[in-house]
Amino acid sequence: MPVPRRSRISLRFVAGAIVFGILLGLAIAVLFVVLSTRGQPPRMSAADFEAARQRWRERGPASYDMDIEQSQGISGKIHVEVRSGRVAAMTINGEPAPERLCDNWSIPGLFEIIGLDLERNRGVAGQTQPAIFQQAEFDADTGLPRVYRRSDLESGQCAEWRIVTFRVRVER
Repeated sequence: MPVPRRSRISLRFVAGAIVFGILLGLAIAVLFVVLSTRGQPPRMSAADFEAARQRWRERGPASYDMDIEQSQGISGKIHVEVRSGRVAAMTINGEPAPERLCDNWSIPGLFEIIGLDLERNRGVAGQTQPAIFQQAEFDADTGLPRVYRRSDLESGQCAEWRIVTFRVRVER
């Protein structure tokens, strides 16, 4: 009776399978990184912030309407109407906002919020990493802060706001 032959897996096949598995794993890792960071604002530097704030001071309109989408804290949709540099009306998810919050949601108020986070990062002498990881996208012409994302590295909390519509109003 003939003895059945066992097929032997060659060393080349095993080595090829290992190399293929490693390459496939690397490709999946690169794809994950690309997809998970797509659409995120770039990391913000102090110089980026100061330049954008200066552009807004020089070129920003005094009257405008804007809609903001916010996550964390006050979450939802925020509508702000600014006239002659002052918040004239503001709603949060369609409801009138408390007056004490209004100035925070004008463009100068948003710059103030970003600046406070920046100061917190500068505040601890000798720190090796920032307390807050800041990402922002600013309009190249006016400095308008279109998107701001903050990640508190100590607590792990993240918050983001995004200006989804911005309309300049001409006063008559």
